[in-house]
Amino acid sequence: MTASLYNPSTHAFVDLSVADRAIFDEIGAKCSEIIEPTALEKFDSWLDRMAKAGYISVIPPGERNARVLGAANRSGKVVVQRTVDPVAPPTEPAARTVQEYLAKTGETREQAVNRVLHRFGPPGRARTIDETPRTLPGTVVAK
Repeated sequence: MTASLYNPSTHAFVDLSVADRAIFDEIGAKCSEIIEPTALEKFDSWLDRMAKAGYISVIPPGERNARVLGAANRSGKVVVQRTVDPVAPPTEPAARTVQEYLAKTGETREQAVNRVLHRFGPPGRARTIDETPRTLPGTVVAK
């Protein structure tokens, strides 16, 4: 699903994909009431609000449980099966050797070793994941 936004001046989502347009048309045809999208709201978040209000059924991308799928289809609501957006391949190939990696990151071998030792501690120190120090940026250590 794409990141199309709602334009309140035209009362339509801008840049809807063909699949999203089909979902939008099916919702309009089957639902007697819909929630008005807010200005600049993403199509996905509008679908989430519609599902939370009980107008449609949104199924996660990896759902394989037959009971969940059957219940959604028997509910009489519009069923939206989420899809996973494909990940774009990296623009440049990954480094194949240590020298290529160090040249790409701009650090010396000693700096790389110190970074790894700082992250995981000296060899043999941590025996479980709980004993591994959490020192990466953005990691919160709860005590």
